[in-house]
Amino acid sequence: ANTPNSKMNIQWYRGTTPLKNDNRIAGVNSSILTIRNISATDLGSDYWVVAEGLCGSDTVRNFTIVEAITPVITIDPVVGLSE
Repeated sequence: ANTPNSKMNIQWYRGTTPLKNDNRIAGVNSSILTIRNISATDLGSDYWVVAEGLCGSDTVRNFTIVEAITPVITIDPVVGLSE
């Protein structure tokens, strides 16, 4: 059942600091956090979110942003070799 005027409050954090929307970060008060142009300073496992509503609150900790490493081939594969 939907209760009139009920609202879920959501806040994303990094460490102890509440995140704020800016030109790179969006959705700090929604269920989807977007960080554009991720840099090395954004990497870490100290992101977390708090959701509060009529039934109480819940905290989910340790969201992690890691650097994805793209494999680089430095030598062409050898084709047509037989044993």
